[in-house]
Amino acid sequence: MTEIIDNQNRLLRRIQREKRARKDLESVIEKRNRELWEANQKLENTLENLEHIVDERTFELKREVEFRNSAESRLRLILNSTLEGIIGIDQSGNVSFINQAAKRILQCSGTGSCRCAGKTFADVFPLVDKYGKSLGDNHLYSVWFRHQHISSSEEFLKLKDGSSIAIEYSMKHAMSDDVFQGAVLTFSDISKRRELEEQVWKQANFDSLTGIPNRYLLKDRMHEAIIQTSRTKKKIGLLYIDLNDFKLINDELGHDAGDLVLKITVERLSKIIRHSDFVARIGGDEFIVVLTNIDKTTDLQKIIEGVKATQRPISIGHNTRMVTMAIGSALFPDNGLTLEVLMKHADKRMYKEKSRMKLN
Repeated sequence: MTEIIDNQNRLLRRIQREKRARKDLESVIEKRNRELWEANQKLENTLENLEHIVDERTFELKREVEFRNSAESRLRLILNSTLEGIIGIDQSGNVSFINQAAKRILQCSGTGSCRCAGKTFADVFPLVDKYGKSLGDNHLYSVWFRHQHISSSEEFLKLKDGSSIAIEYSMKHAMSDDVFQGAVLTFSDISKRRELEEQVWKQANFDSLTGIPNRYLLKDRMHEAIIQTSRTKKKIGLLYIDLNDFKLINDELGHDAGDLVLKITVERLSKIIRHSDFVARIGGDEFIVVLTNIDKTTDLQKIIEGVKATQRPISIGHNTRMVTMAIGSALFPDNGLTLEVLMKHADKRMYKEKSRMKLN
């Protein structure tokens, strides 16, 4: 009986131990489940935060890309709207960007053999001399290799059709942390401006009727002739010519007739002088002939005789008039060292001859 009771007691203690063990296990499981749940909550919160951060960054990146694309579009619009040619050059000297104005000036269509992007800027931007010949020493490309800035307004650019135009340009290099990044070349076609400047210069320095130098250009050319003659030790002859009875022709036959007389007189004078000499018109019917490289007074007299030989009849419509000249001369440096002094000397001689001719 006692043995049965002992067995029952052992069984009860075993059952109690198992209950306590089960209760402890359930407690551990519950604690672990709670820890897992808390970890899952934290993970979900972290994921939500990450998604929020990713969404915000994605939105920011999208806005940044849109802003950059918009800025690039505006920049390209500005670059393509300007009349100045712009060429971007990379570190290797190849064209990385070219705007519409540059394509138009360079006659570059952007397709086929005329495609500019990717070519060396030396091929795209070939500088030549004013006659269209390639430059043996092209300082633009030399400066490029030295990574220096350069600008010029005295250059010519060869185009696709073989012609050349006057340009002014500027090339600036880009550096970042002392590392060469490339350069930007800007340029303009100044051919029309040059033509206008030349036209204005001609109007200011040449007689509009006869096309020969006027009083202003006479001063410049005479100054150059005096400098050159001072080196050669030779002389300069100066003839002061006045047409006789020119006012009478204007009054009787009209100003068109007078203009014709002036033109024919210039043509005749121009034919008898050398290429180094020139004729200038300083007044209505007054001319100056400058004769360079004169050795002696007798040489000047021979030329004066040749000028007098041009006094031949001139046909003016149905009329024929004999237009004579009064000629005065001066010699540099014998009669003066400046144009003004020489002209005064020749003017006095011319009026003496005119008076003598009237007496005869």
